[in-house]
Amino acid sequence: MKNPSIINTYDLPLAANVCNQELREIIALARVSVAHVIMQPQAISLSHKHQKMREIYYILSGKGVFYKDNARFEVEKWSQVVLPPGDIHKLENIWEKTLEHLVFAIPPFDPADVKPVDDEETKYDEIIPATPKQDPTFLAKDGWIVGELLSKDEQTQTDISLAEWYLPPHRKAKPHYHNIGEELYYIVSWTGIGKIWDIDTSIKKGNAIYIPTDTVHSLENDTWENLEIVCLCTPPYQDDDFLIK
Repeated sequence: MKNPSIINTYDLPLAANVCNQELREIIALARVSVAHVIMQPQAISLSHKHQKMREIYYILSGKGVFYKDNARFEVEKWSQVVLPPGDIHKLENIWEKTLEHLVFAIPPFDPADVKPVDDEETKYDEIIPATPKQDPTFLAKDGWIVGELLSKDEQTQTDISLAEWYLPPHRKAKPHYHNIGEELYYIVSWTGIGKIWDIDTSIKKGNAIYIPTDTVHSLENDTWENLEIVCLCTPPYQDDDFLIK
């Protein structure tokens, strides 16, 4: 059985990449890998596509324009873009500050599957404004407020589920474990002392918490602000795999 771990994303080494961005590889699991990317102001990634990999971009902070085939649309914090194999894409930072995002690759990232595309003569549509963020949709069994990011069809295609989770101030999630699913929590916005596996642990923005199967876990928000995370579950979350300690 794999061991649980807390990964400080910003301490990870930079990884070489064809887009020449500040990329850090957080974790690679059997079905999916997760990378963190920082783009400097006015930076733009290489236009490319993948033959095998599906990708999901999730914006953590900043503002940008995402290019997908002939379309262009604004993205900002909480935006996500799902890319099937074959979709030509790139991302531009249009803000005066850095743009940070996560990239989920299914199957795990393979640099040999990055195919650069010459798009100098591509005619793009008008830029579509960013879609207003949807409020979280339901209260989970452990006390988190949850907003799903992938449809059921997308979960079937990728064999993962992704969700935005919020834990209100001074609330503790119920300790629980999973026999089938393994999870990764990425801390989007929060600093404080959380309880993980009944141990007081310092947690801050940029921490990624890996939770293997059969590992009892919970978080406790002891501050006056929301604890905001992105939760990856692989295979997709199932109600009958939520087991109270």
